Amino acid sequence: MIMDHGAPVIVCPLEFERRALLRSGVSLPCRIEVSGPGHEGITRWAGANRKHAGPVILTGLAGGLVPSMQVGMTVLVDAVVAAGGRRHTPPWQPGITRDLARGAVTSTTRVVTSHPAKGSLHKVTGAELVDMESLSFARVGDELGWQYGIIRGVGDSLEEPLPPGCDRWVDHNGRPAYGAIGKSLFQNPLSIRRMRELKRTGEAVMAGVAELLASTLATGRSG
Repeated sequence: MIMDHGAPVIVCPLEFERRALLRSGVSLPCRIEVSGPGHEGITRWAGANRKHAGPVILTGLAGGLVPSMQVGMTVLVDAVVAAGGRRHTPPWQPGITRDLARGAVTSTTRVVTSHPAKGSLHKVTGAELVDMESLSFARVGDELGWQYGIIRGVGDSLEEPLPPGCDRWVDHNGRPAYGAIGKSLFQNPLSIRRMRELKRTGEAVMAGVAELLASTLATGRSG
């Protein structure tokens, strides 16, 4: 297949996120690819796409670090911040006039699964959102000169963080790690309800992300 390296591409860390975009019913006229989670996934994907010339949009679920970031919100990231204070500004920003939630994101190497940890992370970085990929994505994007942007859907809030160990539920390719999922269910059978809730919530959140992506790709501009 011949790929247009000037066309937009959407990058999802997880296969679940890509599938949710496709199942949303929203038409997205671009490639949608899975990188795998965290720094490793982003750097591996970037290594195979170094010469991409069009907009590269990282999307998927993120966690809220402040009360204003509630589950279901779709957020256009306007800054990526590191613990040391360095900030990256995504150069790709859509020309949308309607009200749009914006915020800063920071990244961690593991999922943040408690209210105190989230509060501490916000205090240190000033970010409103947390994920595992945006910081690596921004660093690579700056290095390679990409026109990159980041759109995240809030999948867990400050008041309702993710369950401990959930980052082990996917493998390094972003696909379900059924062995780890089965172990979690064996150790805590009641967690199956929480898993189902997260799946339903994640699909609904990604449907909102798909709608924003469609509008940004229709009216977006670089710079």
